[in-house]
Amino acid sequence: MANRVSPYCVKEGEEKLFHARLLQHHHTRHCGAVRYHYGRIGFPNAVKIAFTGTPLLTERHKQTTYERFGTPIDTYKMHESVADRATVDILYIGRTSKDQILNKELFKQEFEDMFRERSEEERQEIQKRFGTMTAYLESKDRIKKIAEDIIEHYTQEVLPNGLKAQVVATSIVAACRYT
Repeated sequence: MANRVSPYCVKEGEEKLFHARLLQHHHTRHCGAVRYHYGRIGFPNAVKIAFTGTPLLTERHKQTTYERFGTPIDTYKMHESVADRATVDILYIGRTSKDQILNKELFKQEFEDMFRERSEEERQEIQKRFGTMTAYLESKDRIKKIAEDIIEHYTQEVLPNGLKAQVVATSIVAACRYT
C-alpha cells in the first residue's frame, strides 16, 4: 500500500511521458479552479490546452485565460461562425428601464412615514429585505410592466421577422417571474 501511486501523479525518476490536459470552459467557477489546482499538482509539467468561448480578459480576473494558458493556438470568431452557417447572427437590442429615484430625501422620508408605527429593528429588517436593488429588480410590479413591453416588442418586431429572443434577468427569482 505504501508504494501505491495515484493515477493522477507521476513519480519522479520514472520514464518521461508526455502528458496533455484538455480542458473545456476551464475557468468556470463551478469547479474549474479546483480542477486547475489539482491538475497542476498532479501534472506540473503537462501541456495545458483549453477550449473556451468566453476567455477571461479583464482586470477583475485574478489571472486571464491567456496568462494561465498562453497565447491562443487558434481563434474562431462569431463572424466566422455566422459565415460558416454554424450559428445565426446575433442582433442585440438593449431595452432598459428608465427607473430612478429623483429625490432620495423625499423617498427616505416617505419610507419613514409609511413605517412610523414599526420599531427601528422592524424598519431595518423591511429595508434590508425589500429596500435593496435586487429586491427592486425582482419586484412583481416592475417585472409585469417590463413583460408587457417584451410581449409588445416580440409580437411586433421579433416574431414577424422570423427571429428568436432571449430575456436576461438579474437573478433566478426575477427570471422565474418573467415566465
